[in-house]
Amino acid sequence: MKQLTGVLREIDNVSIITYSTRQKVILTSVPANRKDIIISAIDSIKTGGFTYGVEGIGKAYEIATAEFIPSGNNQVILATDGMFNSPDYSLPDLLSEIRKRKSEGIIISVIGFGIDTEGIKTGKKIAKSGGGSFLQILNEVNAKSTLIDEIMQKSLKPGLKIKK
Repeated sequence: MKQLTGVLREIDNVSIITYSTRQKVILTSVPANRKDIIISAIDSIKTGGFTYGVEGIGKAYEIATAEFIPSGNNQVILATDGMFNSPDYSLPDLLSEIRKRKSEGIIISVIGFGIDTEGIKTGKKIAKSGGGSFLQILNEVNAKSTLIDEIMQKSLKPGLKIKK
């Protein structure tokens, strides 16, 4: 995820929400030119608890809606192993909400970590329903070659150019 900060553009804003036993907002709408703050926030994340992804996704959409940029690239990027286990988790309900948000102009892409077959299927369904991409990350080399290029391409809007 730190590598991803290297391709952020000055016009981008970053929010980070973690989700384990509950969702927690780490950053809200930090300008991408404040990479030091973003990287520090990423470094502060600790793993543990359950995977209450529905709550995390809900909070991400809440922030994306509040910070919505008309004609902009309004995107949620979900990093997950795809194994949600919150008590209120329903894949059909989640996909319905994701399709609704897509129709409102907020897409979701999924960065899948791990090799769990069900988790991969879930990540792919989320990305497809949300108009985004599913990227499976197996190692650091794969992250560099796949993640960065894909996110850069998905961030393009007509008329925008990305400097490499």
